[in-house]
Amino acid sequence: MRNRGKFETASQFLACYFHQDFSIEFEEPEAAVAQFIKDNDEARRAAVVRELRQVITECGKQGLDDFIFELGCYYNPERHRGILMRAWLEQVIAEIERSLSQ
Repeated sequence: MRNRGKFETASQFLACYFHQDFSIEFEEPEAAVAQFIKDNDEARRAAVVRELRQVITECGKQGLDDFIFELGCYYNPERHRGILMRAWLEQVIAEIERSLSQ
């Protein structure tokens, strides 16, 4: 079992922006990421990127969906768009990283 506390910043991001009712607040997941970028400073955004990369690395192919759910994310990209959790997380990371280079 991975140490959930080790990913506190990623957990806060996922639980705050991809909670059970996120689809009521945001039409699409990209809108939630855009709001996160708007709401948070560069240091917080960079920390989320680091932790999400670490989650992907540590989980490998097994258990990533379950662990992301444990971190507070209720969004299921496979059900919504037919893409795997890993691919979606990489898209989220790329979008946040673009905000860091501006």
